[in-house]
Amino acid sequence: MQKQVVTRTNPLRSFLKGLLISAGLSLFLHAGILIVYYYLPGSVLMLVGLILLLSLLFWISMKYDHMLDLNEVFSKTISFDMKVRNGFGAFFLRYLRPVNPYIGAVITLLVLFLLLLSVPALIIYLLTYPGPIGTLLKICVFCMSTGICVSYFYYNRDEFPSVADMFMFIAGILCGTSAWVNII
Repeated sequence: MQKQVVTRTNPLRSFLKGLLISAGLSLFLHAGILIVYYYLPGSVLMLVGLILLLSLLFWISMKYDHMLDLNEVFSKTISFDMKVRNGFGAFFLRYLRPVNPYIGAVITLLVLFLLLLSVPALIIYLLTYPGPIGTLLKICVFCMSTGICVSYFYYNRDEFPSVADMFMFIAGILCGTSAWVNII
Protein backbone atom coordinates (compact mmCIF):
# COMPACT_ATOMS: atom_id res chain seq x y z
CA MET A 1 0.00 0.00 0.00
CA GLN A 2 1.39 3.40 -1.00
CA LYS A 3 1.40 6.35 1.31
CA GLN A 4 -0.07 9.53 0.01
CA VAL A 5 2.01 12.58 0.63
CA VAL A 6 -0.07 15.44 1.90
CA THR A 7 1.36 18.82 1.05
CA ARG A 8 0.23 21.80 3.01
CA THR A 9 -0.40 24.83 0.92
CA ASN A 10 -0.35 28.41 2.00
CA PRO A 11 -2.05 30.73 -0.50
CA LEU A 12 -0.95 33.81 1.44
CA ARG A 13 2.68 32.77 1.04
CA SER A 14 2.15 32.32 -2.72
CA PHE A 15 0.50 35.75 -2.91
CA LEU A 16 3.38 37.42 -1.06
CA LYS A 17 5.94 35.62 -3.20
CA GLY A 18 4.26 36.84 -6.40
CA LEU A 19 3.86 40.32 -4.97
CA LEU A 20 7.50 40.66 -3.94
CA ILE A 21 8.94 39.15 -7.12
CA SER A 22 6.84 41.32 -9.42
CA ALA A 23 7.28 44.50 -7.35
CA GLY A 24 11.06 44.09 -7.21
CA LEU A 25 11.27 43.29 -10.89
CA SER A 26 9.05 46.26 -11.78
CA LEU A 27 11.23 48.60 -9.74
CA PHE A 28 14.42 47.24 -11.33
CA LEU A 29 13.03 47.46 -14.86
CA HIS A 30 11.61 50.96 -14.37
CA ALA A 31 14.82 52.36 -12.91
CA GLY A 32 17.03 50.57 -15.43
CA ILE A 33 15.02 51.57 -18.49
CA LEU A 34 14.76 55.16 -17.25
CA ILE A 35 18.51 55.41 -16.66
CA VAL A 36 19.30 53.89 -20.04
CA TYR A 37 16.71 56.17 -21.68
CA TYR A 38 18.27 59.34 -20.30
CA TYR A 39 21.83 58.25 -21.03
CA LEU A 40 20.95 56.22 -24.12
CA PRO A 41 23.71 57.07 -26.60
CA GLY A 42 26.52 56.94 -24.06
CA SER A 43 25.29 53.91 -22.14
CA VAL A 44 24.53 51.78 -25.18
CA LEU A 45 27.87 52.58 -26.76
CA MET A 46 29.66 51.92 -23.49
CA LEU A 47 27.86 48.57 -23.01
CA VAL A 48 28.53 47.47 -26.57
CA GLY A 49 32.18 48.50 -26.26
CA LEU A 50 32.54 46.66 -22.96
CA ILE A 51 30.91 43.55 -24.41
CA LEU A 52 33.21 43.66 -27.43
CA LEU A 53 36.29 44.15 -25.27
CA LEU A 54 35.41 41.29 -22.91
CA SER A 55 34.48 39.06 -25.84
CA LEU A 56 37.84 39.79 -27.43
CA LEU A 57 39.66 38.97 -24.20
CA PHE A 58 37.64 35.77 -23.83
CA TRP A 59 38.39 34.76 -27.43
CA ILE A 60 42.11 35.46 -27.03
CA SER A 61 42.20 33.50 -23.83
CA MET A 62 40.36 30.52 -25.34
CA LYS A 63 42.44 30.54 -28.51
CA TYR A 64 45.80 30.72 -26.84
CA ASP A 65 44.89 28.53 -23.88
CA HIS A 66 45.72 25.55 -26.06
CA MET A 67 49.12 27.06 -26.88
CA LEU A 68 49.83 27.52 -23.19
CA ASP A 69 49.03 23.85 -22.59
CA LEU A 70 51.36 22.85 -25.42
CA ASN A 71 54.13 24.98 -23.94
CA GLU A 72 53.67 23.30 -20.58
CA VAL A 73 53.83 19.85 -22.12
CA PHE A 74 56.87 20.84 -24.19
CA SER A 75 58.71 22.29 -21.20
CA LYS A 76 58.05 19.20 -19.07
CA THR A 77 58.79 16.49 -21.62
CA ILE A 78 61.11 17.58 -24.37
CA SER A 79 63.11 20.44 -22.98
CA PHE A 80 63.86 18.85 -19.61
CA ASP A 81 62.17 21.53 -17.45
CA MET A 82 63.47 24.52 -19.35
CA LYS A 83 61.25 27.57 -19.10
CA VAL A 84 60.05 28.27 -22.63
CA ARG A 85 57.28 30.64 -21.69
CA ASN A 86 58.96 34.01 -21.76
CA GLY A 87 57.46 37.15 -23.14
CA PHE A 88 54.36 39.26 -22.78
CA GLY A 89 51.90 36.82 -24.40
CA ALA A 90 52.70 34.00 -22.01
CA PHE A 91 52.68 36.36 -19.04
CA PHE A 92 49.29 37.75 -20.12
CA LEU A 93 47.78 34.29 -20.68
CA ARG A 94 49.12 32.87 -17.44
CA TYR A 95 47.15 35.46 -15.45
CA LEU A 96 44.11 35.54 -17.74
CA ARG A 97 43.57 31.78 -17.66
CA PRO A 98 42.05 31.57 -14.13
CA VAL A 99 39.71 34.45 -14.91
CA ASN A 100 38.28 32.74 -18.03
CA PRO A 101 34.98 31.51 -16.53
CA TYR A 102 34.32 34.88 -14.93
CA ILE A 103 34.84 36.73 -18.20
CA GLY A 104 32.26 34.47 -19.86
CA ALA A 105 29.78 35.11 -17.04
CA VAL A 106 30.30 38.88 -17.22
CA ILE A 107 29.79 38.84 -20.99
CA THR A 108 26.55 36.91 -20.56
CA LEU A 109 25.28 39.33 -17.90
CA LEU A 110 26.17 42.37 -19.98
CA VAL A 111 24.38 40.98 -23.02
CA LEU A 112 21.30 40.27 -20.89
CA PHE A 113 21.36 43.79 -19.44
CA LEU A 114 21.82 45.22 -22.91
CA LEU A 115 18.80 43.32 -24.18
CA LEU A 116 16.67 43.77 -21.07
CA LEU A 117 17.21 47.48 -20.56
CA SER A 118 18.46 49.04 -23.76
CA VAL A 119 15.99 47.59 -26.25
CA PRO A 120 12.86 48.90 -24.44
CA ALA A 121 14.61 52.22 -23.79
CA LEU A 122 15.47 52.52 -27.47
CA ILE A 123 11.90 51.70 -28.53
CA ILE A 124 10.47 54.23 -26.08
CA TYR A 125 13.04 56.80 -27.19
CA LEU A 126 12.14 56.35 -30.84
CA LEU A 127 8.38 56.44 -30.20
CA THR A 128 8.24 59.40 -27.82
CA TYR A 129 11.13 61.62 -28.80
CA PRO A 130 10.91 64.55 -27.76
CA GLY A 131 7.71 63.95 -25.75
CA PRO A 132 7.26 62.65 -22.20
CA ILE A 133 7.81 58.95 -21.65
CA GLY A 134 5.50 58.35 -18.68
CA THR A 135 2.65 56.19 -19.98
CA LEU A 136 4.67 54.23 -22.50
CA LEU A 137 7.30 53.41 -19.87
CA LYS A 138 4.63 52.19 -17.45
CA ILE A 139 3.06 49.97 -20.10
CA CYS A 140 6.46 48.58 -21.06
CA VAL A 141 7.40 47.86 -17.42
CA PHE A 142 4.02 46.24 -16.73
CA CYS A 143 4.25 43.95 -19.77
CA MET A 144 7.88 42.98 -19.19
CA SER A 145 7.52 42.38 -15.46
CA THR A 146 4.32 40.38 -15.83
CA GLY A 147 5.79 38.35 -18.67
CA ILE A 148 8.96 37.48 -16.75
CA CYS A 149 6.98 36.56 -13.62
CA VAL A 150 4.56 34.38 -15.60
CA SER A 151 7.51 32.60 -17.20
CA TYR A 152 8.90 32.06 -13.67
CA PHE A 153 5.54 30.59 -12.71
CA TYR A 154 5.50 28.35 -15.77
CA TYR A 155 8.94 26.89 -15.11
CA ASN A 156 8.37 26.47 -11.34
CA ARG A 157 4.88 24.98 -11.33
CA ASP A 158 5.90 22.40 -8.74
CA GLU A 159 6.13 25.11 -6.08
CA PHE A 160 2.38 25.74 -6.41
CA PRO A 161 0.64 22.39 -5.83
CA SER A 162 -2.93 23.63 -5.38
CA VAL A 163 -5.16 25.77 -7.56
CA ALA A 164 -5.46 28.34 -4.77
CA ASP A 165 -1.68 28.73 -4.69
CA MET A 166 -1.60 29.27 -8.44
CA PHE A 167 -4.33 31.88 -8.40
CA MET A 168 -2.85 33.70 -5.43
CA PHE A 169 0.61 33.79 -7.04
CA ILE A 170 -0.84 35.24 -10.25
CA ALA A 171 -2.89 37.71 -8.20
CA GLY A 172 0.30 38.71 -6.37
CA ILE A 173 2.08 39.22 -9.69
CA LEU A 174 -0.66 41.47 -11.01
CA CYS A 175 -1.04 43.41 -7.73
CA GLY A 176 2.70 43.93 -7.30
CA THR A 177 3.31 45.06 -10.85
CA SER A 178 0.29 47.36 -11.04
CA ALA A 179 1.03 48.84 -7.60
CA TRP A 180 4.60 49.78 -8.55
CA VAL A 181 3.50 51.12 -11.93
CA ASN A 182 0.88 53.32 -10.23
CA ILE A 183 3.26 54.44 -7.47
CA ILE A 184 5.95 55.37 -9.96
